[in-house]
Amino acid sequence: MIDVECRAELILRDADGRETSLSAVVPLLLLVSQTGSIANAASAKGLSYRHAWGLLREIEARLGGALITKHQIARMRVGSVRTRRSDAACRARVQRAVRDVASGRHERA
Repeated sequence: MIDVECRAELILRDADGRETSLSAVVPLLLLVSQTGSIANAASAKGLSYRHAWGLLREIEARLGGALITKHQIARMRVGSVRTRRSDAACRARVQRAVRDVASGRHERA
């Protein structure tokens, strides 16, 4: 049996040439949407809250803006939601994976 797997990695590179991978952050962002908080997303991913928050802050610094905003009702924080910038990063990852498969650039096991 042949198993085919496609792996794409998006790398952010700033003006100084420092690179940061979106591959760890995009699944975390998707989990934030599903679970409603960074803490729950980190737990589901097997990460500490501190590590997850650090990943998000690093990408935000490279992108120059927030990926997550705190959602509040009547001055009580009730969760986290992704920003438009975050949604764009997720879409870019999916589009890259589709292009790689369409062009034949995928790994075979």
